[in-house]
Amino acid sequence: LGTFFLVLTVGLNVLQPPSPTNADAVFSIASSLMCMVYALGPVSGAHLNPAVTVAVALRKGQDAFSRSDAAAYVGSQLAGAVLAGLVYFTATLFHTFPLGNPDGFDVVAWPLSRSWFGVAIAEMIFTFLLCYVVLCTATSDLASPDMFGLAIGFSVVAGGYAIGSVSGAALNPAVAFGVDMTHLCGAAIEYGEFHWRFWHCAVYAVFEVLGGILAAVVFSATHLEASYLEIGGGKDA
Repeated sequence: LGTFFLVLTVGLNVLQPPSPTNADAVFSIASSLMCMVYALGPVSGAHLNPAVTVAVALRKGQDAFSRSDAAAYVGSQLAGAVLAGLVYFTATLFHTFPLGNPDGFDVVAWPLSRSWFGVAIAEMIFTFLLCYVVLCTATSDLASPDMFGLAIGFSVVAGGYAIGSVSGAALNPAVAFGVDMTHLCGAAIEYGEFHWRFWHCAVYAVFEVLGGILAAVVFSATHLEASYLEIGGGKDA
């Protein structure tokens, strides 16, 4: 449910006609994430993001979060992302948008928005930021129990403004998958063939999951004295 609303908000914001208010779309997206974190945190931990799930599963002291739990969370997140893509695809009368640069990427190029090198650096660093903030504010007893949702939401604001022009600031393999899957279906309807580079979402996911793994390693090194809160006990809401 949480990933559904996040991806739906992304899609509807990106597909709005250009206007001065669109510059603040990143706040709409971050607000959707923040609301879902507060709403669903007590239910499942509100990961909403496979990279976050990986970070939580790998963090020091997390013995109760099994691989089967992680797989269930990721499956739920991907399903929510695909359903959200279908909704914004229908609501906008079958409009879609590509993941990242619509002309594709070179390995190294300038500007960075045309290169996989730029995407790799941007997505890895700011997914690390998001996952690290989640671990520090939502899984440690050293953090404020009230402000974690705000901190997580503003991590997305930081990433959206910093790297939106480089990679689109997906910061989430489920978002990348939902956007790419929807664009693939849209291209099939418009052109009668599956011509879009669907593998882009897999490359994004690799960089984002690496950011999540790095966040778990750094968190375990910087929070040696923390007691770890148990977050999530079932399938991701």
